[in-house]
Amino acid sequence: MDDEMEAGWSLTESDPLVFTQLLQDIGVKGLQVDDVYSLDSATLEALQPIHALIFLFKWVGQTPQSEALAQGSDALRGEEITDPDDYLGVYFANQVINNSCGTLAALNAVMNVAPQEGQTPEETISHGDELQNLREFGVGMNPVDLGYLITNSDRIRQVHNSFSASSPFAISQHPSLQSDKEDPYHFVAYVPVQGCLWELDGLRRGPVRHGVVDERGEGWIGKAREVIEKRIATYGEGSLMFNLLCVRSAAIPRLQRLLADPTTPAEFKPTYQSQLETEREKVRRGKLENGLRRNNLVPLMVELTKILAEQKGQEGGKSVLEEATEKARVVGREKRARRAEKE
Repeated sequence: MDDEMEAGWSLTESDPLVFTQLLQDIGVKGLQVDDVYSLDSATLEALQPIHALIFLFKWVGQTPQSEALAQGSDALRGEEITDPDDYLGVYFANQVINNSCGTLAALNAVMNVAPQEGQTPEETISHGDELQNLREFGVGMNPVDLGYLITNSDRIRQVHNSFSASSPFAISQHPSLQSDKEDPYHFVAYVPVQGCLWELDGLRRGPVRHGVVDERGEGWIGKAREVIEKRIATYGEGSLMFNLLCVRSAAIPRLQRLLADPTTPAEFKPTYQSQLETEREKVRRGKLENGLRRNNLVPLMVELTKILAEQKGQEGGKSVLEEATEKARVVGREKRARRAEKE
C-alpha cells in the first residue's frame, strides 16, 4: 500500500445517515441508506424497494468454527469468481488502502444498482457524473485497478474525509493490520445482478456468487437472508458483533407522491403520513449530526479547557476549572447518597 495515499483517508462512522449523505455528496440521486434491525419478512418489506445490503461484522479471521461452518454450507461459502470474464456485468473493486472499506462497500453496492427512471423526477435513480466517469474510465480494469481508481478520486476522498470522527487519534481499520487490542470491523455488500446473489468483499480476489435467486416471493432478499444468518451464526448466540444496512429507494418522494395521489386508498394515508414525518425527522437529524461530524470540536474543547484552567475563580488560588470540578464532585456525591437512601 502507498503510505502517502493511505494517510489521506480517515476513519468514518458506520451510520446510515453518514452513508446517505456521502452518496448524495458524491452525486448519487434517488437512493438512501437505512438500518435493518431484523431480517424478518415484515421488516424488510417495509423498506422496499431494497437494492443492496451492506453487512458490517467483526473480523475474526480463520477460526475452527468459522472454517467448519463455511466448508459445510454452500450458502455461506458461495463461489469466489476470480476471472473477470466470468462475472461480466458485476462491478467489483478491491480495497487497496486502510480506512476505506465502508465507502468502498457502499460504492460497490451502488455501482450495481441500475439507473432507472422514477414516477417522479425525485424518484429517479442516477449515479451522477463522478461515478459515471469512474465506470466509463474503468471499463476492462481488474478489481485492484478499480480500487486504485476509486482511491485516486479527489471528490470521493474529500467527501469521505468530511465525515471523519472528531478525534485526535487515528486507528487503522484494515483487518489484516489490526493490533490484538483493537476490534477490527469490515464491510461487505450483497447485491442481485443478472439473476444471482453476489457478495462483494473488497479484501477478496473476486466477487462471491451465492447462486441463482428465485424471482418469486422474496427473491434475492430471501437468499441474502440465508447467507447473512449463517454468517451471523459463526459468532455464537447473543453476539452483537455485526450491523446491517440497506440501500433503498429514497422514501420521501414516493410517500409524497402516494399522499398526493387521489387514487391512494384513504385508509392507507395515515400510515404514509406517519412514515413521511419519520423520514423528514431522519433528514433533520442527519443534517444536524453530519454537521457536527464535519466540524472537529476537539481543538475548541481543548482551548476552552485551557482558558478555564488559567482563569482565576472566586475562591482565591483556584481556577474556574478547579472550582467547577469540585462542585461537580459534590453534586455527584449528593446524588449517590440520595440514591443509596432510596435503596
